[in-house]
Amino acid sequence: MSADHVAEAGPSSVDCPVCGHPGMRWLPHSWSLVDVAFCTKCSVCVQRGAIPAPGAVLGRYRRGEYWRSHSRMGLSLEKGLLVWREGAAVRRLEEVEVMLGRPVPPSAVVLEVGCGPGELLSLLRRERMCQVWGLEPSPREAYLAQSMHGIRVVSADGSSLPYRCTFNLILAFHVLEHVSDPVGVIRELLGLLSSDGQLVLECPNISSPTGRMPLVQFFEPAHIWTFSHSALERIVYLASGVVARSSDSGFIRMLVNKASSDDHQSSFERDDNALVSEHGEAVWKRLDQYATSYRWSWIRVWWAWSRFVVGIRILMLLTGNMLGVVGKR
Repeated sequence: MSADHVAEAGPSSVDCPVCGHPGMRWLPHSWSLVDVAFCTKCSVCVQRGAIPAPGAVLGRYRRGEYWRSHSRMGLSLEKGLLVWREGAAVRRLEEVEVMLGRPVPPSAVVLEVGCGPGELLSLLRRERMCQVWGLEPSPREAYLAQSMHGIRVVSADGSSLPYRCTFNLILAFHVLEHVSDPVGVIRELLGLLSSDGQLVLECPNISSPTGRMPLVQFFEPAHIWTFSHSALERIVYLASGVVARSSDSGFIRMLVNKASSDDHQSSFERDDNALVSEHGEAVWKRLDQYATSYRWSWIRVWWAWSRFVVGIRILMLLTGNMLGVVGKR
């Protein structure tokens, strides 16, 4: 049975919550362990039950699934294992400054949503002399950020962000795919920016499955949404933002400003053109090709590994026979 036929066997059709296109297509179960609808116009994917997205802004934020509240390791060992993430923080800061087109200015007030153990915020405070704040729904990661780096981290997943100050820079890496209402989250974050503040977003890219993983891991249950570039651009527009700079090489990265009325209209026009040129059917075909190529790559790996194991076994048998002959002599 083809992927198209499997997809049509899903639940009743729904309209796209991003662009309004009727009759989203359901991903085949070989691609996703949960029911996920795919828009053939803007290429956004959203889980069943999140259409329309109800409830609290961060109420279904699931990052805590990646870091269990009760670990088998002691905290001291966990702290030691987190040291390796400092190198990743250096690379992340380089990516942020590429998006900004300049270094993060000294004394900037920075908020990272989904900051985890806080290694990037620690680097910003140490290397750029920034004032840093964190928001982290996982209590354990929030504790590590505070105990290891002394960073002010709020552990919250409520209906609104618990801040009354403004920020020059807000970072949200791999957050939007976990929330029920990405438009609401972006709108809240833009409301926390200073007049010249900027928001940096990063999300998985449906046009570029990452990590050479099977699609059932790429479309993991913790990801309520999977975005295309044009779908995320439209979501930014709906949240009254405007995309100042973006990249979709690998992950989707966007630098977002608050929109003036003129910027908002031009953003809307650009976004509609992008939706028309996105060609969701082409994205679907790329996903199908990716799933097929990944399956065959694992067959090749299995075949190569089997030959290696058989070769080692034959070598052991031959070596054993030779030793036995020598022993008899």
